[in-house]
Amino acid sequence: MYHLPDCEFQPPDVEVTSSLSVDSDTASASSVTSGYESATPASEQGWDNLVKKYEGVLQDCLQSNRTYTKIESMMLKLQRLQQKAILDDDYDAAERFGKKLEELCRERGALKLGLPSRQPSVALFLERLRQVVHGAIQRNDCSQRKAEPDTGEQSDLLQQRDHLIQEKRLVEGQISELQQRLAELKEHSRYLEQQIQLEEQQLEAKELESSVLRSCTMAQLRDMSRTLQDLITSENRARISVCPPPSTLRLQEQEQVLNLSIKEATAKVVMSQRLGSSLRRKVSETDTQLLALHEAKLAAISGNDFSSAKELKAEMKAVYLERDRLEALAKRLHSLSSGSSQELAGMKEQRQQLRQELEQREAQHERRLKENTVKYVELLEGRLHSCGCSGLERIWEADLEVCHLFLRGLQLRTPSCSEADIEDLPSAHVGLPIPPCNKEEEDCAMLTALGGRWCPEANLQNSEFTKKLEEFLFCMEENHAEDVCSEAEAADLMERCELISDRLMALEDELQTALLEQDRALTQSLETEVQQVKSTLQAMLAQLKVEEQEEEEGEELNDLMKNGTLEEEEEEDQYFSDSWDI
Repeated sequence: MYHLPDCEFQPPDVEVTSSLSVDSDTASASSVTSGYESATPASEQGWDNLVKKYEGVLQDCLQSNRTYTKIESMMLKLQRLQQKAILDDDYDAAERFGKKLEELCRERGALKLGLPSRQPSVALFLERLRQVVHGAIQRNDCSQRKAEPDTGEQSDLLQQRDHLIQEKRLVEGQISELQQRLAELKEHSRYLEQQIQLEEQQLEAKELESSVLRSCTMAQLRDMSRTLQDLITSENRARISVCPPPSTLRLQEQEQVLNLSIKEATAKVVMSQRLGSSLRRKVSETDTQLLALHEAKLAAISGNDFSSAKELKAEMKAVYLERDRLEALAKRLHSLSSGSSQELAGMKEQRQQLRQELEQREAQHERRLKENTVKYVELLEGRLHSCGCSGLERIWEADLEVCHLFLRGLQLRTPSCSEADIEDLPSAHVGLPIPPCNKEEEDCAMLTALGGRWCPEANLQNSEFTKKLEEFLFCMEENHAEDVCSEAEAADLMERCELISDRLMALEDELQTALLEQDRALTQSLETEVQQVKSTLQAMLAQLKVEEQEEEEGEELNDLMKNGTLEEEEEEDQYFSDSWDI
């Protein structure tokens, strides 16, 4: 946040309005922001000084919003890369992407977002300016406004303010010297600060009023008053907030807690499955051992070696007891695993419901944010150059840029194509295989079982569980070998669609910049290029539709051929059966 020093503090409005007097013959007539000239060049220097005072606040706010948009774009790209890494079983890369996403999320949470005009210092100045302009208009209508302010009264106010400042400094010195009177002096200091603020506000209001009245005509004042009234009191401006509402934040916290619980429950289920497999393997080994001991006992009996047979019988009894103990443990572990699995399924269902509700809340928040931002942008574009001073135009232009950044961020979070475009793309998702709902959860369980976050002490590289897991994955690959071609085609189609989407977004950004700069030639060129990209997309979709039709015709032809073959076989069967009866 941009702060001004407290010592030698002079209100920005005082300096600005004092520089707006008619005596400033050397004032510059150039505009800071858009190049639009004011009707009174002598007041331009004052507005320039005003913008310089608030430029730090405006730039900080703009930079925060720009950084937020960049972070949103980077997080979306990292999420796509993480999903791709998970599908490719590259869990190390997925873990790295997850850590990077957490860092970006923390960095995004540290940003202070919002409209520049709603920053405390800028909002306070706008509110005071609106009140001063409104009061000046009322006094002019009632013919009660004085031509010149009372300089004697202003000097008294200045002397009184200086006296209060000196007294405050004296009190602060006494606070540092006399620790025993610390509480009393602090109370006195707070009282004096309130008095100073009141006196400074009155002085600022008077000087701002006198400067505005000298530099603007009544028509300009009325236009400025209408602009300030419309923009500051706009409901859409007050409703623009990038941060989600508290209810959505609570749902996000609940989802995070539930995700941690699901990870822990998944780790428990996987560990119980591993232990169950180990117990079953040991039971099988005991059965094999019992069979060998039984054969040895029979051999000892047949050889009249009864002492050895007695020892073998005792050993068999111990092995039987061990097997019973292992079977009891396996049953108990199975019951615990079943309970954990049911608990995990319940948590997954709860997370699904929570995620659906969260998605609805987020979509509703983004829809409201987009509606309010679009309406506020329309209001800004209509009122931008009607305030009559470049300083205010700079503030509204900063708001306009931030609104466009908000819309850009919303566009990044939504699919590249609109709903109408999606309806025109029936075959866009034909080649994309729909993964099962528990694929991600199985991958998470496998990752945890192979030494992930929840069991780092496990070393399963050469274990039986790892071998069985590899066999299971190999069987899955054999069962789904037919889908490899379709997945490759889907990946190629997705890559082409992403390239077209990125190109369209870049063209839209350039087109928006050209519209703001009022460059007609560049605007027409960009519109032509956008149409060409859209025509390319339509051609690709038409080709996909033709391929779909050909595939459907081929399937129908195969069905007809199969039906014809079956009918011929039935006729032959009937013929041979009839001839056999004869």
